[in-house]
Amino acid sequence: MIEKIKQQLLDEYEQHQTAFITLGIIFIISILILLNMNVIKMQYYKYTADTTAVLKVMNYQVNKEGESNKIYYSQGFSYLLNDMSFESRDFLEEHYSTFSEYNKEQILQNYNDRGLLVRNPIGIFEDLANAEYTTQLVRYINRLDIVEFENILIAGFGEELTMSNENIEDFYNVVRRYTTRITLENFKVSIYSLLQFMSDVDNSEIIELLEQINRDAVYNTLIDELKFRTVSLDDFSKWTEILNKMGCFTTQEYANFNNIYTHINMLRQQYTSLWSQAVEAYTLTSLSDAETQPHETQLSTIYKIVQDIEQTILEGNQRLEELGSDDPWWKYYLKSAEERDEIEEINSNIDSLYEQVGVLWTEKEELNTAISLIRDTYDYTQNSELLATIETKLDEIEDEIKSQLSIIEELFNIRAVTVELK
Repeated sequence: MIEKIKQQLLDEYEQHQTAFITLGIIFIISILILLNMNVIKMQYYKYTADTTAVLKVMNYQVNKEGESNKIYYSQGFSYLLNDMSFESRDFLEEHYSTFSEYNKEQILQNYNDRGLLVRNPIGIFEDLANAEYTTQLVRYINRLDIVEFENILIAGFGEELTMSNENIEDFYNVVRRYTTRITLENFKVSIYSLLQFMSDVDNSEIIELLEQINRDAVYNTLIDELKFRTVSLDDFSKWTEILNKMGCFTTQEYANFNNIYTHINMLRQQYTSLWSQAVEAYTLTSLSDAETQPHETQLSTIYKIVQDIEQTILEGNQRLEELGSDDPWWKYYLKSAEERDEIEEINSNIDSLYEQVGVLWTEKEELNTAISLIRDTYDYTQNSELLATIETKLDEIEDEIKSQLSIIEELFNIRAVTVELK
């Protein structure tokens, strides 16, 4: 039975062999057409110069992984490079970052050969920031004038450079292969903020960065900023050294500043030495005051008690005057025994109060002696006089330093230079 079925199938195949082969060929061709539909479409669009249709295919496929390696995509890319209409350029610039290095070089070579500019240079910025200095990229940026090149910086950073390690590194990478020093006409860099941010960086590295900028722009930008900001003397000294190495000062200008800076530093050393002496003298007087404080408190208490006693005595004497006891014959004039008793009591109380005062004054002398001994131990008088003398000298040095700082401010026409004294 099985053999019979096999034979029937063979007979059918032999009878319709041509038809089967034809169907197979048609099937294979259909598969190939389906697989290469984009190629066929692209060939047709190229032939008819249908840029819109080419871009439609490219836009649909551009972000798909692996599509850029396919024949149709290469054909479409080549077409856009030859077309270079506004639409084609928009596509090439918008998707610039997604292309391979080879394709990027093709794009830039095309722009360079045609003398065209990239209208949206963010992709250019990113390649420069990543230090991907290809031949056509370097060629492209050095075709640009300063304003056009600064537009690349604006595309990446905005109108002004924000200070961060990453941004400063990117800035350096972007500008380092541009053979003209940028002038900061459109793109802004705060030289003040940059120098502050890089305060711990070696001068040579700062100079290497700043030398990518026109030196007059560096100097003028910094001085203009310092018209509204303060700067410490030590920072300004470091900055003037940097600017001098960049050739921003004449020999005489730099010498004038250095002479003032040297003089101020000498004054600062004197101030520091005197301040140390003052601290030592103040410490000793403070120790003395701390030890004498309990005695001073006791003395204050004694003075208060004596004052109260003297007031009581005064009141007693006033009462005696009222009673006429200042007359030696008062006993004969008084008619009242009660008055005589009051006078005697008042006199007795006054005598007792005088005795108390005597005791208190003795205690006071003992306390004063103890205070003197303590102060002698700490050279209190000498150190107090020394503090007064030092305070006067410190004030004189401060005035002299302020005077010298004013000269610097006038020399560079800036707002304020500050110095820390201690």
